[in-house]
Amino acid sequence: MKILVIDDEEDLRAMIAAALEDSGYEVETAEDGNQGIAKLKDGDYDLVITDIFMPDKDGIEVVTTIQEIKAHRPMTVFAMSGGGKFGLDMLGLTPGLGADKIFRKPFDLRELLQAIRDICQ
Repeated sequence: MKILVIDDEEDLRAMIAAALEDSGYEVETAEDGNQGIAKLKDGDYDLVITDIFMPDKDGIEVVTTIQEIKAHRPMTVFAMSGGGKFGLDMLGLTPGLGADKIFRKPFDLRELLQAIRDICQ
């Protein structure tokens, strides 16, 4: 399974990528929505894990772009955010835009890994 992790928080992005790689997944990362969308257009991912609040293009724009791409290539989308009440409100909108699962930061990496295992079955 090939996974793209999009998050502007370098430490969190690296931690998620390391946990996924340790679990045997192929992982690429992007530091913002612009970079993530560029990789999505050129790559073939099974799962995208995206933050909601990022500079330039945010996670809402990423999720919306993925819906256009999904018409040609199926992929699963996980959205995540901390961001206080506004962040949680925005995160709550993402299922209606096409996110398959949402995670409130901080979250337990075991929960993320279990959610990935669940979609692989």
